[in-house]
Amino acid sequence: MNSLSIFRRLTILTFLIFFIAPDLFAQQFGRNKVQYDTFDFKEFDTDHFRILFYEDKQQIIPEIGRMAERWYHRISQVTNHEFAEGDRKPLIFYADDADFRQTNIVPGFIPGGVRGLAEPLRDRVVMPLQPSHHITHHVLGHEIVHSFQFDIARRLGISTGDMPLWLVEGMAEYYSLGRRHTQTSMWMRDAVLNDALPGFEELNIQQRYNPYRYGHAFLAFVGGIFGDEAILPYFVYTAEVGPEAAVDSVFEESPERMIEDWHAHMREYYEPQLEGRTNPDEVGEKFLSEELGHGRVNLAPSLSADGNYVSYLRDRIPFGIDFIVADAETGEEIINLGGVDEDPHLDDIRFLTSAGSWDPESRKLAFITFARGDNEIAIWNIDDDRIEQNIRIGGVPALENPAWSPDGSTIAFSGTTDGSSNIYLYNLETEETTKLTDDIYSSLEPQWSSDGETIVYVTDGGPDGSDFDMIDIRPNRLAIVEVQTGEIFYLAPFGEATYSNPHFARDDSSIYFISDPDGVPDIYRYSFESEQVYRITKIQTGISGVTEQSPALTISRETGDLLFSIFSQDQYDIHRLRHEDIREELIENPQADRDAPERVLPPYTALDENIIAGYLADPEKGLLSSDTEFEIEDHQRSLGLTRILPAQAGVGVAPGFGAQVAGGIGFLWTDLLGDHNLALAVEARGRIQDIGGQVSYINRRHRLNYGGLVSRVPQIFAGSRIAQIDGEPVLDRLIQRIFIHQAAFLTELPLSETRRFEATAGVNWYVFDYELERFFLQTGGFIREDIEDPDNLFLASPSLAYVVDYSLPGFTSPIVGGRERYQVTPLIGSVSFVQAMADFRRYYFLDPVTFAFRAMHRGNYYADIEDPFSTEYIGYPNSMNFVRGYSFFDFRSDECPPDQETCAAIDRLVGTHSVLASAELRIPLIGTDQFGLYTFRYLPTELSFFADAGLTWHEDDPPTIKFERRSQERIPVFSAGVSTRFNLFGALIVEAYYAYPFQRPERGGHFGLQFLPGW
Repeated sequence: MNSLSIFRRLTILTFLIFFIAPDLFAQQFGRNKVQYDTFDFKEFDTDHFRILFYEDKQQIIPEIGRMAERWYHRISQVTNHEFAEGDRKPLIFYADDADFRQTNIVPGFIPGGVRGLAEPLRDRVVMPLQPSHHITHHVLGHEIVHSFQFDIARRLGISTGDMPLWLVEGMAEYYSLGRRHTQTSMWMRDAVLNDALPGFEELNIQQRYNPYRYGHAFLAFVGGIFGDEAILPYFVYTAEVGPEAAVDSVFEESPERMIEDWHAHMREYYEPQLEGRTNPDEVGEKFLSEELGHGRVNLAPSLSADGNYVSYLRDRIPFGIDFIVADAETGEEIINLGGVDEDPHLDDIRFLTSAGSWDPESRKLAFITFARGDNEIAIWNIDDDRIEQNIRIGGVPALENPAWSPDGSTIAFSGTTDGSSNIYLYNLETEETTKLTDDIYSSLEPQWSSDGETIVYVTDGGPDGSDFDMIDIRPNRLAIVEVQTGEIFYLAPFGEATYSNPHFARDDSSIYFISDPDGVPDIYRYSFESEQVYRITKIQTGISGVTEQSPALTISRETGDLLFSIFSQDQYDIHRLRHEDIREELIENPQADRDAPERVLPPYTALDENIIAGYLADPEKGLLSSDTEFEIEDHQRSLGLTRILPAQAGVGVAPGFGAQVAGGIGFLWTDLLGDHNLALAVEARGRIQDIGGQVSYINRRHRLNYGGLVSRVPQIFAGSRIAQIDGEPVLDRLIQRIFIHQAAFLTELPLSETRRFEATAGVNWYVFDYELERFFLQTGGFIREDIEDPDNLFLASPSLAYVVDYSLPGFTSPIVGGRERYQVTPLIGSVSFVQAMADFRRYYFLDPVTFAFRAMHRGNYYADIEDPFSTEYIGYPNSMNFVRGYSFFDFRSDECPPDQETCAAIDRLVGTHSVLASAELRIPLIGTDQFGLYTFRYLPTELSFFADAGLTWHEDDPPTIKFERRSQERIPVFSAGVSTRFNLFGALIVEAYYAYPFQRPERGGHFGLQFLPGW
């Protein structure tokens, strides 16, 4: 065999290994966005918006159209900006949170706490209708501010992509809320109390400084000092020069002086408010907190009826929420339902606005889950530690705030249909549902009296309630409904204030609740007998969950003890106040002060003077008439250009190739709802014949996602050698072109957010085109000739896979949960055999470290070792089945002596079958305050100690299972070492490792590098 033939064979092998082999073992993991429902969208136009909805929301949607136009008028006034004529921005509404989680408008998952989003590529606002009309109204205004931001940026040719989140979100909060806001004021009092006011650099640390709250407060200060009209120029200049330089440009003041003035103003304003109030650490008894070994965020406490247990929600380090049952006396954890991801029935727990509720025997716990596209009531049996029942309420897809009746027969809850929430009763014995209230208002947070005859809840209805003709959404007040008659009594002891978390006292003589009559959320008690209100707490920060309506208070029916969440030092702790330790203060004049300084963001002098204060105080201005009618039509789907991947071109000279020209561009078209996606990518390299590209389409409208692709991918390789032809030295350059043509049909069937089936059917056709360029070095002659091409290859490759992924990612690798993939792929055509894979991974989080384990088998059954695509390699870096320390690229001559025909050290890394096992102890070396031994958020780094093992074989060369350092047999290989993984700006993960390969004693320990995330 001549040298050119050998050279050609080696090059073909390299190509097959790296480039041609179909990615049939592609190990894509990740959770699923499941389309449980197929939504039949309709739409209508207002002057400035295109509003999409479906019939579940038709009752409230006309009011949403009027609400949107009023927000447009308001934001246009403060920004002095109008949309272009005929440019109607899409507003897309889902009926509830569960439906909203299914949207395809954004590709990633939408966490349970997200209430809406603005998407800049197509200028879309997407949001669910909320059970609370007040929240729906605010979120819509907030997101329309983002629409204005995008429109202004596009008009001026600036980008909002790199702008600080505190400015983008703070601007939306201030424009939609103004400066009266209990929650933001609470955050600022806490910052002043703990001397934690941030500078410009610190504001960018989202994990530490909430961009909504701090951005809101800073821009309220800017608007109060310089006028609301100064905020937009600051926004624009920040996009061009950054937030600090923009201070110089817009306000003619140094950024240092601006921050100093803000801090001084905040301290001067808030420090007097702290006087005469109780420090959070001194309120009752701190019960669940980070310093006591719990989470930074401890929410939604719920005491069992006997007072022995408490359920609560706790942040999971570094991401996620755990549902805990603890001993109510010691706080010691008893059961953790944090493994909800492992239950294929559950997608998530509703945590932002809902707590658990105990049965009268204190053995079972009801809570709200996201499951199968709707909310369900899950019944958790504490004794057996299992979810014994999942209750789906027909016709009521969105549920909140379950409350178990004292006799154990019924669960009350707040349910949302047609954009309005009402109180419902579900009878556990008859499985019948009764609608207890029936109106357009919000009805939330039901709780039973101890005799089971009445339910207290909060609502914006009743006398002086919300006026939908004027879209004037009023604050919630208390309401009491008689279970048998449905008669409702309304109660607002302070007048216009915020009321939440009502609970009957254990003797039903009074109601405990959270309210903010003086601008600070505290606990109060209303006595039915005396009709008087008593203050229970007077705290410096506030009794609160994540939002005003988050569950933050619970009472034991038997003991009368109170548990409640306190916001303090930028976290949420749960405190206990025993019944015998409750001290009350009679409120002589129970009247809310809407303008209390504790409620108002400074400067106070700007309270009702600026533009924003003016339009928020005038519900009529910009509001369409209540008899306005909109023409509703079926939504017509059409594709629109969503994104252009920037065109790239280059010219260069590469060894073996000569001068080369290359370039590429990509396009993505989607419909307005993101259900249909068409992508085109084109790449050119030098000659016309080297142009390649791919067209793909995927349909995600239904639960069964499907699509296809057609592609042509050219690959060009060149190699050179010096030879002798008739005694004259020549330079031969072999140019190899391989054209990969592929057509495939792909489907995915998600079973839940963590489990799915995948199926593909594809054909691949490989065409080879070789030519030889010969340079005569002495005479300067040159010839080019075609040489014999290898036979074309054709493969059909149907595939079926089952995938499980309930892991939670860290910055460089998964840290808790598990992954599995089982796949079978027959290859039919130029070669015929069956590929099979089983991949099993588990991650055990032992705060702060993770123990990770995996075992994987990849096999080509009924294959010959000479068949293309039949070979498995455990010696290639940057592949998931690589055994560290055994890279093909760092073998030395002393490991494969030239006098031997074979090299056992390399041969044992190649076969038709392979098995791999790995274990790692992962340490978050550098990260954030929440997850990292050292804090430096710009370069998250993981340190791990690892052990790898691998084995390959084929039918003609079976393995010998033994541990031996030196052997000519096919034996397992082992390595151990230490590695670090770096997350470079969220774009690339690099692993540097030091491995000791036990079956390469001559090589010994050495360093290596990979470019892939941790498995």
